Amino acid sequence: MKNSLFFVSIKKRFPTALAALVALTIYSCRDASQEPVEPTANSKGTETYSADVATKWAEMDLVLTQNSTGFTPPVAARALGYAGVAMYEAVVPGIKDNRSLVKQLNGLADLPVPEANQEYNWAASANAAQIYMAKNLWPTANEAAKKKIDSLGTVIRNELIASSSQAIVERSESFGYAIGKAIFDWSKTDGGHEGFTRNFPATYKVPVFPGSWQPTENGRTIPMLPYWGQNRTFIAANGLLTPPAPLTISTQVNSPYFQQYYDVYK
Repeated sequence: MKNSLFFVSIKKRFPTALAALVALTIYSCRDASQEPVEPTANSKGTETYSADVATKWAEMDLVLTQNSTGFTPPVAARALGYAGVAMYEAVVPGIKDNRSLVKQLNGLADLPVPEANQEYNWAASANAAQIYMAKNLWPTANEAAKKKIDSLGTVIRNELIASSSQAIVERSESFGYAIGKAIFDWSKTDGGHEGFTRNFPATYKVPVFPGSWQPTENGRTIPMLPYWGQNRTFIAANGLLTPPAPLTISTQVNSPYFQQYYDVYK
């Protein structure tokens, strides 16, 4: 039995990504004001395709992360998040009763839609969207990794043309590229665009107060991405959440603060 192109593939190999993306989908399904997306006429459902496109691109994203300058954990997490949204939006027209995340995610006001009464290959649209995202979200990847993007995209494309038709694949690619571009353009407005260039901003003035951040043993005098918390969140409500109050700072060995600090140190 073939796996769903998107959800089953991620479930088997990337449980953390699945949890995040399913959470987004569950959130979207709670909005009764938006009608479910109906599969485009004349096109096979997304669930009829192999999981290979999703898993191969997820693996490629990890390769790119490992071979891209400046991709600290927060920067990498952001890129992976947007790549996941692009994957979903490239195939959601073929998933019955699922909804687009347009107007559900913070600032995502509109996205391209497939042409009416045209046949689409959702694996091809997903492939095209991921090519666009890989090239634009990981621009500092080394040359060897960049060549792997083109190589993977070409291999998948040729396989799809062999089992479909060039006209259908090209139409699907146009839709996928349009989705990728739209998601990437949206990503550029979140405050984290090109964060790989400012992991440790020299202009940041480290505050000094009891319990404040201190230079670490690796010689860093500026904390990583000190402004990252100002970035737009995927869900607007998350940006309004109030974090729990920190523990009272204390150097007393029997204090909760000292005990937590010591546990980390150990």
